[in-house]
Amino acid sequence: MYERLLQESLYMIDDGCSFEEAHIRLFENLRSRRDFFTKAFRSQDYNSVYGYGNRSIAQYYIDLIPRKTGVSLNDDEILQVRLFTAGTAFLTTEWACDGMRTEPQALAHAFAMSAPSPFDCVNPLD
Repeated sequence: MYERLLQESLYMIDDGCSFEEAHIRLFENLRSRRDFFTKAFRSQDYNSVYGYGNRSIAQYYIDLIPRKTGVSLNDDEILQVRLFTAGTAFLTTEWACDGMRTEPQALAHAFAMSAPSPFDCVNPLD
């Protein structure tokens, strides 16, 4: 189910959806299934929503950014992507377990504003 939500949100970044809008879609979809995802995000095993999401979203960006720029990511940039996705996965989990009170737009905007430079090609801040 979470993979389908990613297909309908974050994985649309390369398909005409802005970085911030993709995150808004994700948070709105999570919120529309609040009861299910609040419980799902509380799981802490390797295949938890947090763990799976962190790994799959990081890999998506690690693959997407070089496609967009035509330049491979170096080790430092890969680390920046992984740190960003780990942080956003942690905050998304906290948001889900805390009742999803922050508005999706506010959370998505904060994520967009905190993305490191490797994301510039998918997250232009004009």
